[in-house]
Amino acid sequence: MEITFLDYIIFFVFIAGVTIFGCSFYFKSGKSSRAFTAAEGTLPAWAVGMSIFATFVSSISFLGLPGDAYRGTWNPFVFSLSIPLATYLAAKIFIPLYRGMNSVSAYHFLEVRFGYWARCYVAVCYLLTQLARSGAILLLLALPINRMFGFDIELIIIVVGILTLIYTLMGEA
Repeated sequence: MEITFLDYIIFFVFIAGVTIFGCSFYFKSGKSSRAFTAAEGTLPAWAVGMSIFATFVSSISFLGLPGDAYRGTWNPFVFSLSIPLATYLAAKIFIPLYRGMNSVSAYHFLEVRFGYWARCYVAVCYLLTQLARSGAILLLLALPINRMFGFDIELIIIVVGILTLIYTLMGEA
């Protein structure tokens, strides 16, 4: 199958559209990042739960887990089946708990309950885990783009990483 010019146009229009759509929330909101991320506590728990679930869906879900299962390693795939249950528990137990404390994160709860050291320890562990996960996500995104268009894998990772960093930081302004 040969890639045509129309394929390039559709791909880049889609990527630009998704990026512009995400950035449009920055220009529309006019609110602080805390109000933006917490929605001022107005979202129902089920919507927050869906957002938590969507956070776990990535290129790992579409390429890594099926690939591992095909090779015979079903553990990560079976573990991913527990994510809907974890999301439900988060929506029913933890979101009301955090809202009751007027907090937007588990880190605040950990600091109140166990002290500053617990908050720092969990935050560092989470950041290191997400750093490794982000690398895997970017690689698994770059592989099919490389296969489809022939772009350099390292360049794809750098460009997507920079674009993601830009629109993520726009939410903190």
